[in-house]
Amino acid sequence: MIRNLLFSLVFLSMPSVAFQAIHLGTQDRPPYTWPEDGKPAGPFDKVVVCALENMGVDYGIDFLPWARAQSMTQRGQLDGFYAGSQNAERDSYAVASRFIGKQNWAYFYLADVIDQTIDEEYLKGARVGAYLGSNMAQWLTRKGVKVAYRPVEPEMLLEGLIRDRADIILANEAAMLKLAEKTNRSAYIDHQVVVSKPIAVYFGNAYLSENPGFIEAFNQAASQCLPEESLIIYTE
Repeated sequence: MIRNLLFSLVFLSMPSVAFQAIHLGTQDRPPYTWPEDGKPAGPFDKVVVCALENMGVDYGIDFLPWARAQSMTQRGQLDGFYAGSQNAERDSYAVASRFIGKQNWAYFYLADVIDQTIDEEYLKGARVGAYLGSNMAQWLTRKGVKVAYRPVEPEMLLEGLIRDRADIILANEAAMLKLAEKTNRSAYIDHQVVVSKPIAVYFGNAYLSENPGFIEAFNQAASQCLPEESLIIYTE
């Protein structure tokens, strides 16, 4: 079932000495980020929370639609968002932290429908989908591929593929496989990995201008919070 829920989760850590309280946005996107029992519970959530608490920074985290988390950061309504890969638009209003993880991008399609390598020539004649606000949608556009189907949530992206609103979709591999398993759709889809992308926390320029030295302190703290072994954690 498609969820479009807002979770406002505010956690108080040790009193902040050097930096103002920070308000971040993320999305409910297993196996990376999700709320559980009123707390951020995913591996990327834990890296962010660990770093902020070790820094003694008070923080709040909202679980939002992905496009909204970014637009609110751009308008100064949030101090940042995570976890995202780099693109020029995000760089115009925020600064990326050190990498806190990685993700594989993959083309998904109905099983037994496509029996060829997915190349640009195929994509130009296909109905391609990627969800709104994703770096993947921008990446496709820069490659000259028309993104005909742009739903607001990954759940809608998978549903559109199943219901023939798109021939092929570009999505996060682990997240889409998890969603397909959850919705009993695994047997109906197949996929091809395209590229692996490191991802980070984006902190808004307004917050950083008022808190000099924050990004350096966060990067140092985050480096101490990465799990030693994980299939989805990127280490520099």
